[in-house]
Amino acid sequence: MYGIVRHEKSSLNRIKILQKKSLRTIIYAKYNVRTNYLCKKSVILLIDELLELELAKISHRYIHGTLSKPVENLFQANDYNHNYQTRSSNNPRIQRHTSAIFNKSFLRKAPSIWTNLGQGIKTKLKIPLFCTAFKNLKIQSY
Repeated sequence: MYGIVRHEKSSLNRIKILQKKSLRTIIYAKYNVRTNYLCKKSVILLIDELLELELAKISHRYIHGTLSKPVENLFQANDYNHNYQTRSSNNPRIQRHTSAIFNKSFLRKAPSIWTNLGQGIKTKLKIPLFCTAFKNLKIQSY
């Protein structure tokens, strides 16, 4: 979903409501059926999980060196603390900032999502395999 990372929370809420309504309509479900059940049944991610997937893909591209150089230069590696290799030295650093706008940006959210992913998903080298593993993880959590 191109550009989902740049949407404001208010517009994402409207999209989320429309997604839930359309999912209920497609499946011919009642208006009050929980959408998590419908998403699991139809193997569809909700808009929040799609946003997480896009942010995780940014971190994946950073780790594997396939992110464009201008965007890659915005991130900092986690290797600033030690002179030797650690488990998370290649991970993007979660930057701390006092600005509320920065804390809502992909520079803050993408490394946080990457840090919370399991090692089995992080080791997927190709984006399609990574996306499938991420989607399966999210669908199972419904």
